[in-house]
Amino acid sequence: MKKILFIQLPPPRFDFCESPLNIPLAAGFMMSAILYGSNRADSAIREMDTAILDHWNADILGDQGLIRSIEILQPDILCITLYVWNVQRSLFIASMVKRNFPGVRNVVGGPEVTPDNHWVLRHPAVDVGIFGEGESRILPVLEALVEKAGLNKIPGIFFKKDGALVLNRRKPELWNLDSCPYPYLNGSPNIQHYQTAFVETARGCPFKCRYCFYHKSYDRVRFHSEDRLSGLFEFLYSKSCDVSEIYLMDPTFNARPDYRNILALLASLRKKKDIRLHTELRSDLLTDSDISLFNDAGLVSAEIGLQSADTEVLKKAGRTGNPKLTMSGARKLKDSGIEVTTGIILGLPGDTPQGFSRTLRELKGSGAYSVIHPFTLSALPGTDFRAHALDLGLQYHDRPPYHVYQTPTFPKEAFRDSLLEFEAEFETELDHINPPSLVCDSRSFVSRPEHEPYISKWIIDESISVAPGLIQLVANKSSDPFCFWFRWELSRRGNNRALDVLRPFCDANPYTGLHIILEDRNPPQTELIREIIEATAQPDLYLNRYYNPLYRDNEVISPCVWIIIPLPSTIESRNSLLDAYSSYGKIIWKVNRFDIYSLHDSWSPLLVSMRNKRYPTTVNRVFDALMDAHAGCLDEIFFEEAIYQELWDKTVRGLKVKNRISEKILAS
Repeated sequence: MKKILFIQLPPPRFDFCESPLNIPLAAGFMMSAILYGSNRADSAIREMDTAILDHWNADILGDQGLIRSIEILQPDILCITLYVWNVQRSLFIASMVKRNFPGVRNVVGGPEVTPDNHWVLRHPAVDVGIFGEGESRILPVLEALVEKAGLNKIPGIFFKKDGALVLNRRKPELWNLDSCPYPYLNGSPNIQHYQTAFVETARGCPFKCRYCFYHKSYDRVRFHSEDRLSGLFEFLYSKSCDVSEIYLMDPTFNARPDYRNILALLASLRKKKDIRLHTELRSDLLTDSDISLFNDAGLVSAEIGLQSADTEVLKKAGRTGNPKLTMSGARKLKDSGIEVTTGIILGLPGDTPQGFSRTLRELKGSGAYSVIHPFTLSALPGTDFRAHALDLGLQYHDRPPYHVYQTPTFPKEAFRDSLLEFEAEFETELDHINPPSLVCDSRSFVSRPEHEPYISKWIIDESISVAPGLIQLVANKSSDPFCFWFRWELSRRGNNRALDVLRPFCDANPYTGLHIILEDRNPPQTELIREIIEATAQPDLYLNRYYNPLYRDNEVISPCVWIIIPLPSTIESRNSLLDAYSSYGKIIWKVNRFDIYSLHDSWSPLLVSMRNKRYPTTVNRVFDALMDAHAGCLDEIFFEEAIYQELWDKTVRGLKVKNRISEKILAS
C-alpha cells in the first residue's frame, strides 16, 4: 500500500514553550476530498494510506528531527503546504528527504505555488505542484503518481518531465465546498490537539487590492453554506470539544452577505460554551448594531487594514474605502472592548516618507487601534503588484518575504528611517523578543538524551569536553527554536570553544531558530560574541529576512544572543554595560543574593535565582516586589527554578501553563 503524508510547517517563533498556531486546515480539506473521492469504484485511493504529520513532530522538531520523523514513516508521496513563512524551510526538508530516499515524490500546494513564482516551480526537490485550491485535483494527481500515469490532462498544475518544467495553465472547475465533510468533523486534523480552530466560511474576496493574492485564486466569492457551518459550530461549541478559540479566516468576514446570521448563531451557542472569536474586518462597513452583534457573538479581537491615510495611495493600490471611515469604525470597535490590530503598509506605490509620517500622525490622533502592525510592502507571487513591478518601479527581493526595498517615491534608506520613526512615535520595539525560558534546575534535566523525542535546551559547563557524537545527537533531536546556554569563561581572549559546538549544529539545522545564552562571572569579550554571531548567522532564515528592513547590512535577529550579567548596584554601571553590549546581544540581569527592598531597584529582563526552598510568605513578598517594580514588563521576569517560573506565569501573568510544551534540558 502506498503511503501519502501531508505536512505543514509552523511559522517561526522564538518561544519554545508556547505552541505555535499551526493547524493544517488545507491538508484537512485535502483529506476530506480524498475520502469523498474514494467512494468511486475505480479509485486507486483505496490502495493508499493517507495521513497528516502529527503536530508533535511538525511543531516542535528542528530541521534534522523533522527529516528523520518523515523518513521513519517512509512515505511514497510527500504533500507539502507552502506559505511565505515556511516555504524555504519546507523545501530544504523535502530536499533532504529526497536525497536520502530518491523514490519519494514531492507534491506542493499553497499560496507560494503560483505560475510566476519560478524559484519554487524550478526547485529540484519539487516534482508536482497544484495551483489554487487543491480539492479538485489532489486525487487525480495522487492516482497518476501511484499508477505512474501521465499528468498532462490535469488542469491547473505543473510537473517535471525528463527534467523539463511543464505547466498546465488551464483552469479547473470550481470545487463544490459542500461536497464533503468539513475538516475537524472527520478528525483530520484532530482539533483536540490545538484547542483553537481555524474556520473558513468563504473563499475569495470581493475587493481587488493589488498587493493581495487572495482574490487572484478564485473567479468569484463562494461560501460554505449556513447549514454546513451550523453543523461545524455545533460541534466546536459542544462540551466534548476542547476548543476555546476560533479564528474566522475569511479575508473580510463582514463581506459575507449573511454574516449577521452567523453571528446570531454564534451568540446563541455561547450559552453552551464561551469561545473567544478573532477575525478580519472592513471597519468602514460596520454599523453600530453590527458592533453589538460581534460583541454578543464573543469577538475579542479584530484585524483592520487601514494601509494608508492617503486616498490617492490607496487608489493606486486598488484599495477602496474611506480611510477616515476605516479609522472611525476601528475606534468604535476598540471602545466597545474589542482589541483592534490596525495594519499599515510601508512602501506602497506613490507613497513617500512624508506621506507615511502623515499616516502615523493621523492614526495616532484617531486612537483607532489597540495594536498597530506596520508591514513592509511585499511583491507577493501571483499579485498584481508583482506582475507590474517593472512598470511601477518596485524593486524587491526575490525570496520570501519578497520585501520591496525601493520605489520611485520611497528611497531605499527611507524604509529603515520610517520604521524607526514608527517605533519612536508609538514607543514600541518592532523587533522586541523576550528571552527564552531560563529554567535550569535539575528537575527539568534529561539523563538519557538518546531516549528523548527532542531536546529544547543544552546547558554546557566550562569544565566539560563535549564529544562530537553528543553534538550530532543534539543536532538530530533539537527542537525549533533551540537554546544553547554556555556557562564558561568568555572573558578571556582566544577561549571561544563554543564555536566547536555551534558550527556543526547550524550546518545540520540551517532553518532552526537559535537562542545563545552566555553566562560568566565577568562580562565576555565583545570580539568573542562577534565571532559567535558570524559563525551562526542564518541569512536565509525567514525571521532574518522579515526584519531586514529594520536593520543595517549584515545585522540579524537570529541567532539571538543573551548575556547574563550579575545586576550591578549602580545605575552608571548598568548603563555602561548596556552601551558596551547593545550591538552584540541583549543583557539579562541576574540576582542571586537579594533582599526584598533591592528588587524594587532591579531592571529587566531579570533572572531571579531562589535556590533555597522558600516559604510561601517569602515567595509572595518576592512576587509582590517584582510586580511593583516591573508592572509594565511582567513577561521579562524569569526564575531558574521551574516551580517558581510556573507559579509566576500562572498567578501573575495568567498564562495557561498546562498547554505549554515541556522543556527537555540537557546539562553537560
